[in-house]
Amino acid sequence: MIGTLSRSVIVRVTGRWFLGTVQGEENLPTSGGFLLVANHSSFMDHFVVATILKQYRQSRVYYLTKKEAFIHPLSRMWHLSVGCIPLNRESADTAAFRMVLKYLSEGKIVCIYPEGTRSPTGMMLRGKSGAVKLALLGKVPIVPVGLNGTFDILPKYRLVPRLHRATVEIGVPILPESFGKKGDELEQATSHIMAELSRLSHQMIDDKSTSPENPTIEERIHIARQWNELGIHPTPSTPFSPEVLHDRAKYICEEILKEDRQNADAYFELGRAYGRLALISKTTKKLRWMMKARKMFRRALSYDENHAHALYALAMWHMEVPKWLGAKREMALQLYQQAVECNPDEVFLYMGLAKCQVKLGRVDDAMKTLEKVLQVPSHSHHDVRRKIEALAQMLRINPEYRLESGLMKQCFKNLATG
Repeated sequence: MIGTLSRSVIVRVTGRWFLGTVQGEENLPTSGGFLLVANHSSFMDHFVVATILKQYRQSRVYYLTKKEAFIHPLSRMWHLSVGCIPLNRESADTAAFRMVLKYLSEGKIVCIYPEGTRSPTGMMLRGKSGAVKLALLGKVPIVPVGLNGTFDILPKYRLVPRLHRATVEIGVPILPESFGKKGDELEQATSHIMAELSRLSHQMIDDKSTSPENPTIEERIHIARQWNELGIHPTPSTPFSPEVLHDRAKYICEEILKEDRQNADAYFELGRAYGRLALISKTTKKLRWMMKARKMFRRALSYDENHAHALYALAMWHMEVPKWLGAKREMALQLYQQAVECNPDEVFLYMGLAKCQVKLGRVDDAMKTLEKVLQVPSHSHHDVRRKIEALAQMLRINPEYRLESGLMKQCFKNLATG
């Protein structure tokens, strides 16, 4: 009774408010048992999987679920009623495996998340080989299902879901006959499945963190920075909106600051996320996010007064925000100068200073700063673009300006990446 009612409510609510487009539903087998494998970044994954199977197959799904979810009596009763199978993730749980094989032999559908736990950053984790072993033993196909957007509805450690629609892409079934049974072959099959889930879900796999399921603070800051950078410089193939990407960076930094209240880098990336959300927002949140961005940059500088990027971001805030909100152009100039002094090898810091000097009418100073831009080594294709922009700005300021022989070649020769 409890299970039937719970599943009915889950399917109705998820389908109405949280499920977007579903592609590849024709790849779901019409009969027989199979293993459904999906990427895992949210508790919402269970609900989305249950909803698509009810809508397109009129079937119930069973889940391998961590045994910790069965400790409390009420939690145990609910999980069992909706079809969860307790799994000991710390060792080879033969009892759970036998239960899965029994269900598969009865023509039932079992959902497995090869990552073993929810992603704390929105990036996929490395997969484990349990799904491949079960497919071989049960002689059933694996149906890969890519879930996109569930992390943005309800990320790990959050209790209240956001109104956002997840999209689903169902891949072609993978037959167990294509798997080998040796150790290396099992790993290759697992890697193939994870690559397919990455393709279907449009999620990147975190192959940089030493322990992706429990990354260090520095590793999480690096991922938050990646989300912010991707939101600032999106490509045509970027599957997420800038708002979603900056929200991810914001969430990661907020979780970091619960552990380390004095982390300047986390405050800086959080401020960047707020600032970018303010720029793209057309709602009443715009002003609130704008002021939060300034607060975070100031907080970063209170813990690291030589944080060049926070100095630059706060200077940019004073340049772009209306004066009636407290922005001061002279303060921006001072902050840009401090940023350049703290880190004299960053092209974008000099560009910010030059633009500020131009706006303040300090044209001669701006020309000197722009010349400095051309002398600083390039570290990325963004630096090359900035140097071209600097040359154009110099010619706008002084159309008679004469480029020294070989200057164009000189300013690009130190490019380190492409």
